Amino acid sequence: KRQHMYRINGKYYITCPAGGTGGWQICLRSDNIYGPYEHKLIMNDWSSYPKNGLHQGGMVQLKNGDWWFMIMQDRGPIGRVPCLVPVKWIDGWPMLGDKDGHIPNDTTLSYMSMDGICGSDDFSASGLSLYWQWNHNPVDQAWSLTDRPGFLRLKTSRVVDNLFVAPNTLTQRMVGPKCMGTVSLSLGGMKDGDRAGLSAFNGDSGVLTIEKNGNKLSLVMSEQKSVFEKTKRAISRVDMTEQARIPLNKELVYLRVEGDFTNGRDEARFSYSLDGKAWIPVGLPVKMKFDYTRMFMGSKFAIFNYATRSVGGYVDVDSFDYSFCDASM
Repeated sequence: KRQHMYRINGKYYITCPAGGTGGWQICLRSDNIYGPYEHKLIMNDWSSYPKNGLHQGGMVQLKNGDWWFMIMQDRGPIGRVPCLVPVKWIDGWPMLGDKDGHIPNDTTLSYMSMDGICGSDDFSASGLSLYWQWNHNPVDQAWSLTDRPGFLRLKTSRVVDNLFVAPNTLTQRMVGPKCMGTVSLSLGGMKDGDRAGLSAFNGDSGVLTIEKNGNKLSLVMSEQKSVFEKTKRAISRVDMTEQARIPLNKELVYLRVEGDFTNGRDEARFSYSLDGKAWIPVGLPVKMKFDYTRMFMGSKFAIFNYATRSVGGYVDVDSFDYSFCDASM
């Protein structure tokens, strides 16, 4: 997955990353696939933010003949961000960036468009959009697009203690520099002990939870930190700090998470609405972090519904609106 081989103009090329946290890209070249190979440093750049360099990628040629390198960079809580780097052929070597292997800042500081990869969904299609990823292998009997046409129904399927082990949590990657996710939830099918909502999901998560206790509904905003036990290779507990608790008297609610990943801000903010128009901030911003020991993926929007007492409840997701925002907003 890190080394790529090409045959270009009769020569064999192998590209591979080097140097721990990145910043270097090495190319090997030979007239024979079995070698011997000569090598050259084709990228040597540490100027991008954050200071961990670009690394791991592959080279492609466009129809017009131009060459580009699709390469990624670890950017903390937002995860591994794809970057497009121009390739210049100099003396038969594919140099990334300029002749010295330095990357122009306007390339490394930009984000590729996520159109077609992330996006909004009204759940009116016959199948689940490829925008979505289940956080765990799904329980297929516990979700449906047909029980209530035009809605995604998420049913509880087993009793669990917390969001991090809940089945059928539906996610999309949060992207930079800023993004916003808004979900509309119908709560009439919830049972006592059910927990449903929207999260900025990572090892440390900010969570908007609709709790049903008895016949009462509450909106709870909390910061939840998973604690991973290495010997068991599992989450042993979740430390939760409740920031706000608001009684609800409606069975339709709108929840919103805004992510800001500009220049190391790396935080999520939370709000809710009862009509989809007037938005009320709730709780404090939550700092999103990257910790490979708990979740290797970057931060995600997560729609969830799980049971803490008995199964059989459900929520209907009417829509999810995904907004891509530039750094000036």
